[in-house]
Amino acid sequence: MPTGVWLAGALAVSAAVAVGVATFSAADGDDTAGRPSGTTETGTAGAETGLDTQCYADACTGLDPRDTGCSGDAWTSALVRVNGVYVELRYSDACRAAWARISWGRPGDVAEVVPAHGRHMHERVHYDTDVYTAMVAASDPADVKACTLLRSGRHGCTTQGGRRHLLEPPEPPVTGSAAGSPRPSAS
Repeated sequence: MPTGVWLAGALAVSAAVAVGVATFSAADGDDTAGRPSGTTETGTAGAETGLDTQCYADACTGLDPRDTGCSGDAWTSALVRVNGVYVELRYSDACRAAWARISWGRPGDVAEVVPAHGRHMHERVHYDTDVYTAMVAASDPADVKACTLLRSGRHGCTTQGGRRHLLEPPEPPVTGSAAGSPRPSAS
């Protein structure tokens, strides 16, 4: 085989491989559509967090943070105490979502997460002393606050969330019917 024919064939194969790699790389970049690097199409966090999440941003609105895996990297972004009840704004960086949690409450007390825009989510304490809401999309915790409406009529809210990870409130004292009831840890 003449050298010129062999060289032309090798160049053609090399060009085809280069075009294929470039096309694959471009298509792979489009699949993330606005997600941070390290996050796949389904919202599964990549190697940097190791979390297996089931939603991302708007897709998380109305979903349970525990069921979706978003509670795996949750942290407290804002905290206030209203008439003895702790109100927390919880946030997941992997899911870009937030929710409210109240602790030390009583049945009938309500937790609410309030985004700057969009649907509010709320949940009532049915038994025990705490409850958390479904999530709302939040690109930053500063776009959201957590509130409570207590059975007593008292109402209060956190400030908008911050970037500093705050300590969670202490466990409530164990009394009567609350003894032996595990606290929901995921949210």
